[in-house]
Amino acid sequence: MSDTTSYKQTISLMITTAAFSVLALAGASVAVVVPNFKVGLTYWTLVGLSAVCCVTSCVLAGRGIARLRRGNDNGNPYFNAQAIAAIVAFLFLLSSFSVTGDEKEGESLKSIAQVNRELGVLTARLDQLDRVGTKVDEATLTLARLDHEVSRLTERIDTSPRPDRDRATEAVNGSRDRAD
Repeated sequence: MSDTTSYKQTISLMITTAAFSVLALAGASVAVVVPNFKVGLTYWTLVGLSAVCCVTSCVLAGRGIARLRRGNDNGNPYFNAQAIAAIVAFLFLLSSFSVTGDEKEGESLKSIAQVNRELGVLTARLDQLDRVGTKVDEATLTLARLDHEVSRLTERIDTSPRPDRDRATEAVNGSRDRAD
C-alpha cells in the first residue's frame, strides 16, 4: 500500500468514526428530546435522514476502501461521497433541534411539583410542631421550677418548729389519755 492509499484510508476511517458519532448523537437526541419536547413529523424526518446519511457514509467508506485495496485508485468517487454524506447527516441532526416543539410537562415535572407542594405542607407542619415543642419545653421548665419550689417549701415546713402543730398534737394525745 502506498502512502497516498494509506492516507486516504485513514481519512476515510476518521470520517466513518465521525459518522458513527453523529448516529450515536441522533440516538441520544431522540432519547432526550422525545420525552421532554413535543415533536412532529419534521423532527422525525430530519433525525431519520441524519441516520440514513450516517449509514450511507459508512457504506461508501467500505466501498472506497475496498476499491483502494484492489489497487483501483483512479477517480475513486466513494470518499468524496462519504464525506458529503457525513456532513449532510450532521446538518440534518442540527436542524432537527430547531424544529422541536414546546417543552412537555412530563410526569417527572408533575411529580416534582407535587413533591414541592407536599414539602411546603410538611415544612409548615414542622414549624407548627416546633412552636408546640417550644411551649412544651417552657411548660416543663415551669413545672420543674414549681416542683423545686414545692420541695423547698415542704422541707421548710418539715424542719421549722410549729407551735400550732405541737399544741394540736398534744391536744389529740391528751384527749386519748383522758379517754383511757
